[in-house]
Amino acid sequence: MAVNQINSPPTITKVGLKLATMNNNQHLSLTITHAAFGTEKYRPTGEETSLKQERLRVGIASAVRLDEKTIQMRFVVKAEQDEGFWCNEIGFWANNTLIAVYSSDEIKGEGLIFISDKVETTISFSLALEAMPVERIDVQIMQDQDKLIQLINQHENEDNPHPQYTPKTLTATSQNAVEETGHSHEIDKASTSQAGIVQLTNDTNSEAETLGLTAKAGKTLKGLIDALTRNLSNYIPNSKKSDAVTSPSSDTIATSFAAKTAYDKAVEADNHAESAYNLAESKQSPATTLAGYKIADFAQRALTASDNLNDITVKGIYHNSTYRNTPNNNYPEEQSGVLLVLSADEQIYFASNGKMFKRLKSNNNWANGWVRLDNLTTPIGADQNLDEITTDGNYYIVGSSKATLAKNYPVERGDGALEVFGNGYFQRFTTFHSCQVFNRRKVGGNWTNWVMSADDKSEIRQKTIDYTKAEGYAYSGFYRPNGDKLNNLPLASLMVHITHPSYTTNAHARGIGFSYGSYNGNQAWDIFTTAFDANGTYLGQKQIMTELGGIFRGDINLNNNMLGFSADTKDFINSKNIDGIWHDDNSNTFHFQSDSTYKKTGDAGNASLSAVNYFASGRVEIKSNTWGRIRAILPDGGYWQWEVNPASATDPRFNFVYRYPNQENPDRYVRFPTVQQGGETVAYQSWVNGKVAVLTGVVEHGATLPLPPSFSEGQCKFFVSMNFDDPRTQPWDIQESGRSKSYYQRCFVTGRTVTAQAWHGEGRGMDVGSWTNGRANYLVIGIK
Repeated sequence: MAVNQINSPPTITKVGLKLATMNNNQHLSLTITHAAFGTEKYRPTGEETSLKQERLRVGIASAVRLDEKTIQMRFVVKAEQDEGFWCNEIGFWANNTLIAVYSSDEIKGEGLIFISDKVETTISFSLALEAMPVERIDVQIMQDQDKLIQLINQHENEDNPHPQYTPKTLTATSQNAVEETGHSHEIDKASTSQAGIVQLTNDTNSEAETLGLTAKAGKTLKGLIDALTRNLSNYIPNSKKSDAVTSPSSDTIATSFAAKTAYDKAVEADNHAESAYNLAESKQSPATTLAGYKIADFAQRALTASDNLNDITVKGIYHNSTYRNTPNNNYPEEQSGVLLVLSADEQIYFASNGKMFKRLKSNNNWANGWVRLDNLTTPIGADQNLDEITTDGNYYIVGSSKATLAKNYPVERGDGALEVFGNGYFQRFTTFHSCQVFNRRKVGGNWTNWVMSADDKSEIRQKTIDYTKAEGYAYSGFYRPNGDKLNNLPLASLMVHITHPSYTTNAHARGIGFSYGSYNGNQAWDIFTTAFDANGTYLGQKQIMTELGGIFRGDINLNNNMLGFSADTKDFINSKNIDGIWHDDNSNTFHFQSDSTYKKTGDAGNASLSAVNYFASGRVEIKSNTWGRIRAILPDGGYWQWEVNPASATDPRFNFVYRYPNQENPDRYVRFPTVQQGGETVAYQSWVNGKVAVLTGVVEHGATLPLPPSFSEGQCKFFVSMNFDDPRTQPWDIQESGRSKSYYQRCFVTGRTVTAQAWHGEGRGMDVGSWTNGRANYLVIGIK
């Protein structure tokens, strides 16, 4: 279970203050019942009635009053399955009323704390009553929600909650190990190339390089030297003198050089022994390495410039003595400190500037980033100057008498909270009582002036006051000029006045004035706008057009572009406006004009009307001396246009014209000429000519009927009739000897072959006679 602390004061909401007043008419009191957690980053204004992106709401697990002015609350939270989120806003609720909000638009990284859906997270929130505009706050604990907190408190309050942290006595054979009863460390062994623990010896003849002589061995050597010194009074031949200090000869005498060398060696050995002893003493409490305590996977070493914290997964303590190692190696910030690796998936970094960060590996990566755990608030000294506070952090001062302009506070007697960030180059101050926010930064070693936040730049006077008490209109608010004058210019009866936040005067101020609603007639609806110049001088007021029952009072004339509606237009004959819309009630006509004199109704200038949809009921009249009247623009730049012949009195006709884009092809026309007989209109003549063809004529028997040009046989219909049954006028004789077929015709077409014949019977039987070839009329109709 991860435990996180948040100690910055929240913002009391207006509905929370209202509830506090309702609870007790004499004291402001609130009872916190729930806390909600959301994802949005912003600066609370006090207007909130809910969180912007609430994801979770829980009861209070436990609460303890740390002192008379501080309450610490704990919440146990866990997100819905697969819906873990970064918390950036916390709301405190009194049943269904949001009474306080904590959030900030300056939150770094992804959020304040990650609320996991895998494990429960305990959040501790310390609430300083002296930083809140409420005199009493109670906390309602939910039933059966404090069991986990009780277990944690019970564990932490035991006499020895972590016995494995107790150091054991270190020996030369100690190993790195952590056991239930304590832990131990391995000690490095001394050698000629490495400092460490050393074994002492009394042997003055040893050649070992890892042992140190004791004082007893040094005394033995000193005795030998003394004995040699006493014998120096005896004559010793040079041949019996030896400079060697390691000679095994019993026939030679050591010279002074040999004695000096031996003495120096003894002193050196004694010094080594003393140094080794001191080193061993310095390693004793706590003992040396952890290997002696059987902690095989716990490291203790310095971080190098090439170490990337993402790659350090062995449990241990790693120290970084300088921030030169930090860039691009996934440190929480460029600051020296100590890295504590709790597991391959959990790291804590203690920065040397006092900040503490933690991160957890998820899905085998550190994508969630570092989260700052400390958020401690430091009190500001009564005599401390804000210019001197340059260490990043949160500070506060209680007691308005301590906050003065002389100490570089933004307002006199404005106690509140100070935020320092950006390596001490930025400060933000929030007053406790007025909740105004001020910002400044350091440039060239000097602090700039405080600037009020955009959300708090104007202090609005909530009660209307008379102009005579208005202090020269230097504040935004509601005023009653009562028709008085300022700078010898008139003022309205009532006024809303807004001043520029960067000035203490009326420079650049604007306002809206109203007549009294009790005035008679239309005057009760009068509205004015007021203005002050850059020097704060009143420039007067201008009346704003109002709407009364759907009728506008007066005409609108803006920058020589007019919109005029009047029953009598003679007042505008000499108007300088040449563009706009006006209406003539006499003719009941709207006039749209451009680049034309206002009353010159016979000339529309360059006026045009553009609309997405245009509807008209009744007659639409288009006056023009050109052919083109209505044009439909196509997406490719081409268009269809309806044309009317202006000289229709002598040539009454109209056309539909299609023009290709960029005139890449000749125009296409659909002409509607007038047929002189009856005045009918023949439409699409060229199209009909191309789609319908008619052929007529006379052919002999057996002839093939012709086809119209560009028509196939399947697109045509054929009609034939007998034209002349006997073109050659051949005589024949009929002999009456009984019944017979004397005369008949046949005329038809097979495919396109014509049959046109007459039968001449001879009268000697029914089928005695001959066919005579004739001529046929034909009609061919082709339709595509």
